[in-house]
Amino acid sequence: MIVWSRVELRLHTMMHADEFEDTVDFALGLVPEPFQQALGEVAVLIEDNAPPSMGRLYGLYQGVPRTHPESRGFGQLPPRITIYRVPLERDFPDRQKLIGQICVTVLHELGHLAGLDHVADNTQIMFPYTGYARTFGAGDLAGLRALAPRC
Repeated sequence: MIVWSRVELRLHTMMHADEFEDTVDFALGLVPEPFQQALGEVAVLIEDNAPPSMGRLYGLYQGVPRTHPESRGFGQLPPRITIYRVPLERDFPDRQKLIGQICVTVLHELGHLAGLDHVADNTQIMFPYTGYARTFGAGDLAGLRALAPRC
């Protein structure tokens, strides 16, 4: 930590762009069947930051969940997941925790593709603010089991 002119600056180690992308690819490989097939329908993008009007985000899903195909319109863009590199690297300066949080963020956004909503239990991946070391909780797993035949 550097203190300069009463302003605290936290130094963080940035991953090389290729390594960050490889970590996102690794997280996509963690997706269990039958949800692997859904990955072919979604674009996964990596950007530095979310637009300022959206606040501070680690990731964002944009599109129609697979559980509501009737909502897809002609000419509509395919679903996409965007992972935001800078806030992840700032909030998780420890490399192992950063890798873990990238995986959690990717799985959280894929949950939205599968039709899962946010939950109130902060120990589950579908909690709106994700933090390191979360897993799919009972509510997440129940939702996935219910959705599996439709995905």
